[in-house]
Amino acid sequence: GLKLKMTHEREGQSLRRRAGGYAHAKQFKRLRQVVRRQRTILGVLLREVQRKMATLAQAAQDQLKPWLERAERIRSQRPHDKNKLYA
Repeated sequence: GLKLKMTHEREGQSLRRRAGGYAHAKQFKRLRQVVRRQRTILGVLLREVQRKMATLAQAAQDQLKPWLERAERIRSQRPHDKNKLYA
């Protein structure tokens, strides 16, 4: 029920496709650029959803909270971290 400014849906699809191609071709520098952009978009969306969560009912907030925690965990993880959550 949240109205987001931008969803980045199209860009996300193209980034996902490019990341797969770059990883397959072992072009890891390009892959890192794409992954960094994905992480940036995820951070923007997380902050916007967290700002607008206050307008939702408590039940909706409770349903949304585990998803936001997972997304933040994905955004903040690094290659050598233990217990990574893969997306």
